[in-house]
Amino acid sequence: MRLAIFGSRTLSDERVEELIQLKIDELKPECIITSGETSGVNEIARAKAKENKIRLVLEFANNKKYAAGKYEHRSIEILKQCEFAIFIHDGQSKGTLNELAIAKKMRKRYEYIKLDYHDEADLNWDELKFEWPVDKS
Repeated sequence: MRLAIFGSRTLSDERVEELIQLKIDELKPECIITSGETSGVNEIARAKAKENKIRLVLEFANNKKYAAGKYEHRSIEILKQCEFAIFIHDGQSKGTLNELAIAKKMRKRYEYIKLDYHDEADLNWDELKFEWPVDKS
């Protein structure tokens, strides 16, 4: 089985590691296909493939060929190669939802898993915006 793994960049804790390992143990893939440059779930997928000595196929966003839509084309290339896909989503990421929509259109078999933030390890502090009330009195 060729397994594609997609997911939110904001999820990078032990829950994701455990989940991917459980899926590897369950599905016993011959290869894992994922994004070559993104962090979070995809980064953990790359590490788990190496740790389990599973062939790793990486797809990268092609900036030269597809300036607009480069991430969509990367997702399509990943999905073309897989027999089953896993989506690990933070419930907010639009990118992961777009990838899921593409998989549905392509009629790929998949599993969708939603993980909520549960501790500081899940938060990307650089992306948080704080708006403090200003007292103008």
